Amino acid sequence: MENEDLFEETIVYAETTSKAFANEHSIEIGLVDKDVYNNINLDITEDEFFEIIEKYSDYLWPVRKQMIQKLVIQRYENIKKLANK
Repeated sequence: MENEDLFEETIVYAETTSKAFANEHSIEIGLVDKDVYNNINLDITEDEFFEIIEKYSDYLWPVRKQMIQKLVIQRYENIKKLANK
């Protein structure tokens, strides 16, 4: 997609469909038993995510990389909120 603003708007506000158990990832994440979160490291920093994504920068369009970063952080924050309920 040539227009970066349109690309960002489309990705950020798009419904993220999932196929296994629910229509959206946020609903699927909520289906995970809270005990599972006790076995997952939820103390990862944003910088650590960015370092991992940065390794693939040569293969990603800059706007796509930014969107991946935003979406990963958004989903990670959702998981942390559910784990703390």
